[in-house]
Amino acid sequence: MIVWEKVFPILAEAIPGFGPSQEEWEDCLCYPFISDMVRFVNDRTYLGTAESEHLARLLENLLTKGDGNVHDLAVDAIETVWGSENGRSIAEHFGQESKKIWDEIGRRGWCQ
Repeated sequence: MIVWEKVFPILAEAIPGFGPSQEEWEDCLCYPFISDMVRFVNDRTYLGTAESEHLARLLENLLTKGDGNVHDLAVDAIETVWGSENGRSIAEHFGQESKKIWDEIGRRGWCQ
């Protein structure tokens, strides 16, 4: 199980080329960090799928193995993906649990 207190190092190592600053390591603020991560991946989708695949694996792992707080963090990140310019391209790599959340967001009528 991934517990909230141990999730920041997992986030920090999830996407090659995207890592926390010294200040982010000290603060360990997961929500702003994962939002920045989603924006980074969104901006790099034109280069290929590697970052999208890494993000998709991370979110699936957080959803399936995380405690309640970690699960909520992953849901928030998927909502951020939904609202991003290249969200659909990123979501193509989602696993089963991530796709469920993605579909639920769509049923709520959120628009990009």
